[in-house]
Amino acid sequence: MPFLYQGLLAKWDLAYHVGDFILDRSGNHRNASLQGATFVPSPNGEAAQFDGVDDYMTFSDLRDPELYGGEDGAFSLSTRLRVADVNAVNTVCFGCGPFSSLAIGNLGAPGRAWARLFNQVTLGSLWPITTPAIADDTWVEVTLVVDATSGARMYLDCELDGELDNPDIGLRDYGYSSFGEGSGDAWFEGEVEMFRIWNRVLTDVEIDALCP
Repeated sequence: MPFLYQGLLAKWDLAYHVGDFILDRSGNHRNASLQGATFVPSPNGEAAQFDGVDDYMTFSDLRDPELYGGEDGAFSLSTRLRVADVNAVNTVCFGCGPFSSLAIGNLGAPGRAWARLFNQVTLGSLWPITTPAIADDTWVEVTLVVDATSGARMYLDCELDGELDNPDIGLRDYGYSSFGEGSGDAWFEGEVEMFRIWNRVLTDVEIDALCP
């Protein structure tokens, strides 16, 4: 839908690749590269399967807060994926925008999606999180919407599932980017079909359009 291209900085549809090279379909040439992951069929074409051990995807040029309006700016991201084990911590990405990380699983309870954002007042972290609604081996659209002046919202399959009201969020470049790579045993195990990020807040109508 054309309006979903407004402010779109990167769009990785894993069905569109040349070898292990993932093409950025936003038109901004922010291509990505798979390291070890393999391609498998998925409901909408093709997905990358990560083994939870050492498979990951590399990319660049999405961390700078100036792309999103500065420290007090805004962004939205959405990814369609399937997690093998929601009892484990699965790092979806680190530095895939102006924040620390997005992950699924076992932050207090299995089946939750959660993000780590920068608190520019305390210099610590803020944690938007969903309910434990994600099941093993089930496709889900996970969406994070952040307005640094007011807070963050998280959606599962385009339905609001978690809110963090806090005006102290600061957009920040954490200096490193990867998709699927975690510390220790927190690597992502499962399949990823799509990833998109915008430099603005998506409206409710636009979020609904992510799940036709």
